[in-house]
Amino acid sequence: MNIVLFYPVERLLHICGFYTFFESYYAEDFYFEGEHHNFWEVVYCLGGTTGISADEKIYRLRPGDLAIHRPLVHHKLWSEESTRAHVLIFSFNGDGALLKGLGGAYSCDMELQKQWNDLFCRLKESGCRSSCTGFLQHLQKHPAELQAITNLCENNLLALKEQGLPLGYNQSKNALDYERIIQTMKRNLSNNLTVEELGLLCGLSASSMKKLFRHFNSMGIHEYFLHLKMKEAVRLLEEGKTVTETAELLGFSNQSYFSTAFKREMNEIPARFRRNRS
Repeated sequence: MNIVLFYPVERLLHICGFYTFFESYYAEDFYFEGEHHNFWEVVYCLGGTTGISADEKIYRLRPGDLAIHRPLVHHKLWSEESTRAHVLIFSFNGDGALLKGLGGAYSCDMELQKQWNDLFCRLKESGCRSSCTGFLQHLQKHPAELQAITNLCENNLLALKEQGLPLGYNQSKNALDYERIIQTMKRNLSNNLTVEELGLLCGLSASSMKKLFRHFNSMGIHEYFLHLKMKEAVRLLEEGKTVTETAELLGFSNQSYFSTAFKREMNEIPARFRRNRS
């Protein structure tokens, strides 16, 4: 009797479900104030020029470029170069080893652009419009179509590993100054810096930093610094640190204040968050 071997398939990327899925045209003066959330988001540029901020990085997307926002990355979007930005946006939760390496912005080669445009055509045929939820509600009634679209999304994201080139980010003085502020914050998560102390470390005045934040970030300086601390808290808790250890490592002398800030960010107290991931 011949022995038939079984070869398991490793799922490098698995989309578990979607939160939003929509196409949108934005006016020349469009400016979205920004958001962050605990799931992934993809922005594919179909036309026009789209400005994107993702934490400290500032990108300019042109047709065939895309941005991938990791969970809890604060991001903004606006139209640039006097064009109407035309984008396809979807957000999802997923798992797999490939996701660990994704994030930032990419330029797609011609073959990969064709794959994204094929996905867009399939979505239009299935009824994708500007509604964030209506399309997904429609697909829930057509599970075979939903799975086919999910497979296309997974295939396109998988192809980025081979066919996507990291997109260079904005090198203007304002963008680089803004990046320096965020990187300085990330190096000082264990400290409680005032705006003035942060400015001294960055070589910038408080007024200059506030102006940069108004342009590139919808959050205030202190608010964003606290957001970065909560992102790091998520990582530490997932690594097995206790709530007390995490609070101390991030410079919180008051564990109650830490727990309140964490719950405001994650809609869950840190002790429960840690238990659910242990």
